[in-house]
Amino acid sequence: MDLFNFYQQRVSQLNDKEKECISKEQKLPLFRLFIAIIGIASFYFLFKLSIVIAIIVLLVILIVFFITIRIDKQNSDKRKEFQLLKLLNENEIKYLNGIYDFFDDGNRYKSEIHPYSNDLDVFGDSSLFQSINRTTLSKSGDILASWLLFPANSLDIQDRNEAVIELSKNIDWRQKIFIAGYSLKKNDNSLNNLIEWVIGKGEIYFKKNFILFCYILSGITLISIVLSFIFSISYIPTFLIFLHLIIIWKSKNIVKKAHREVTNNADILETYADILYKIENEKFSSGKLEKLQELLKSDHHFASKQIKKLSGIVSSFDLRYNVIAHPFLNTLLFWDIHQVYKLEKWKIANIGIEQWFHSVGEFEALSSFANLYFNNPNWCFPKISEKHFSFDAKKLGHPLIVAKDRVCNNLSINGTGKILLISGSNMSGKSTFLRTIGVNFILAMAGSCVCASEYVFSPVRILSSMRISDSLKDNTSTFFAELKKLELIIKEVDKKEKVFILLDEILRGTNSIDRHIGSTALIKQFILKETVGLIATHDLALTEMSQEFPANIENYNFNIKINNEDLYFDYLLNKGVCTSLNASILMKKIGINI
Repeated sequence: MDLFNFYQQRVSQLNDKEKECISKEQKLPLFRLFIAIIGIASFYFLFKLSIVIAIIVLLVILIVFFITIRIDKQNSDKRKEFQLLKLLNENEIKYLNGIYDFFDDGNRYKSEIHPYSNDLDVFGDSSLFQSINRTTLSKSGDILASWLLFPANSLDIQDRNEAVIELSKNIDWRQKIFIAGYSLKKNDNSLNNLIEWVIGKGEIYFKKNFILFCYILSGITLISIVLSFIFSISYIPTFLIFLHLIIIWKSKNIVKKAHREVTNNADILETYADILYKIENEKFSSGKLEKLQELLKSDHHFASKQIKKLSGIVSSFDLRYNVIAHPFLNTLLFWDIHQVYKLEKWKIANIGIEQWFHSVGEFEALSSFANLYFNNPNWCFPKISEKHFSFDAKKLGHPLIVAKDRVCNNLSINGTGKILLISGSNMSGKSTFLRTIGVNFILAMAGSCVCASEYVFSPVRILSSMRISDSLKDNTSTFFAELKKLELIIKEVDKKEKVFILLDEILRGTNSIDRHIGSTALIKQFILKETVGLIATHDLALTEMSQEFPANIENYNFNIKINNEDLYFDYLLNKGVCTSLNASILMKKIGINI
């Protein structure tokens, strides 16, 4: 399938639908005006013949008028939906061209102390997270980030794979979930505060007997007001209303606190209920998705209905902003007190509903992986090897390099205590290859597809030391910063856990003699601890260790090609030690006489 044409066709279809909505939007106001004129004229002429007929006709026309208002609202909602869907598909076209900087980059999840996230560009501009992420809510982004940072177990990986494959086939449903979330994204802080309130401990402010008393008192007061007009007795309703005002004044702090926690969130809740409804009413076959769907049921109540109910309560509570209706309703009916009580009842009845929000978050995270697979149908899902250590990848490429520029390689590693030394000249692709290995490991252990045609791996923890920098703030040199990173790696290796190391130019911050001595000792230490990993190096003397440890060390290289003293790189992995270096040629080109 030509994905460019696929998305462009969708954009074109959505553009046509949007134009239809705009056309209706322009006609409907005129139609309403026409109905209003007909209604007034009909009432005027029929009133002379029969008041009853005139009123009936007027009521019919009013019903038609309000129906057109409803149709106008539905048409406006559809137009907004088509606009968002169009934007979504236009963004996917940009992604296929390697442009995705408008997606959330997850910079807030960056961590200098994490074992690999900084080295492997997991977060930040042009990062792995940014290329994958299609989540719209911060809770969903948190879940996706945690999957990239912390490897899943084998069972979770397989469950996610099945879910991703199923969701990848349902692009219409996925995109509808995303656009529903987009309308919430601008209110993400409000939504998060609301979630905090929902999952927080419920407090009983008003007892049931007090609420019953309020109902009875309201009833008596209303009856007394009616009777006062008949018997001209005004002091009783006056006294009762005064009692109302005392009760309202006594409870004002409780009412204010409760309203502050939920105010202006009715529309947000309505939209969230829509997302939940879409999840609840979709048929899934994978176990993971069915379990997540099941989380949206609590005592046979669907989450969408409960959130919609909460939206109604909040909407009623926000009547406090109506300066005309609220004073009368609150004074006579204890409106605010009843809304607080309804909120309390709702919260207590829905204890433990954090799973609803987690379920939506996982659906969005899985849908992001599904979108990645849909956009890269030639990628594969990894197979998990039961033995440690096993790695076999065919046509393995870097996921963040555009397909037309991507160079893929094969690699196989079997057994423990295996170290692959990758030698090569500057710019030949050593560091990129290490990141290719690392990033695909992250994807595999997060439950995603990987950038390869075949991929078999043993689940491990990635440990890396590639991007080291000094720190003026912490008074730390590059060399000392690297030593601290290596110390953490050595401690993890000493625990004899299943790890995979990626090191780029060990001990680069010291002199060549010390670097060679230290690197040699570290590699021997890794072999002794049965560690597996890749080490990129310029130190060709280091590659001679394969003669001392032929069963443990393998040499690979990235060579440069030279044509009439012009350099070019094919970025293809070769067995053996690099024999061509580019530094002297480059130095000659800038005028250094060698």
